[in-house]
Amino acid sequence: MRFFRTLSIPAVAVALMFMMAVPSRIVAQSTGPSHVNQLLADAEHFANLAAADSEELETYTRTQATWETHAHQLELIREHVNHLGEVVQQLNEARPEGLPWQQTAIDRINPLMREMAMQLTATIEHLSEHQNQVRMKPYQDYTRATYEVNSRAARVISDIVEYGRAQSKADALEHQLELPPSGE
Repeated sequence: MRFFRTLSIPAVAVALMFMMAVPSRIVAQSTGPSHVNQLLADAEHFANLAAADSEELETYTRTQATWETHAHQLELIREHVNHLGEVVQQLNEARPEGLPWQQTAIDRINPLMREMAMQLTATIEHLSEHQNQVRMKPYQDYTRATYEVNSRAARVISDIVEYGRAQSKADALEHQLELPPSGE
C-alpha cells in the first residue's frame, strides 16, 4: 500500500530530525534539573506507550488480524515514537542545565531513540512491501525486533527516571536531616 508507506516513513524520520537538528526553539520557561526530570518522565511515558503498542503488534502476527490492523498499530507506535522524539529534542536543549547524571542519561537516551526510529521504519517498510505476509516469519521477526528495541528503551528510560526519584528523595533527606551533601 503506497499510501501507508508515503505517510508513515517520512513521519518516523521526523523523530530522527528532532534529535539531529540544531536547537531551534527556546526551552520552556522552566529550566534546570527539575525541568529535566519532568522531561525524563515525559520520555518514560511515551517510551512505555511505544513498548506496549509494540507488544500488541507482535501478538497480531499470531492472529487473523488484517494487514490494515497491523498498519493501524504501526501508526500508533509511530505517533508515540515521534512524541518521544520531540521530548528527546527538548532534553537535548535542556542538557546544559541538567545535573551530571541527567546529562549522562540524555546521552544514553539519544542512541535508543535512533534505534527505535530505525527499527520502526524498517518494520513499516516491510509491511508496506509485503502486506499479505503478516503471519510469515520475516514480518514476525520485524515485529519482534520492534517490540524488543522499544521495550529495552522503555526499561532504560524507566530506570533513569527511578534513579532520579531516588536521588531527589536522598537529596531531600540530606536537607531535612541537615547532613552534608553526598561526596563531601
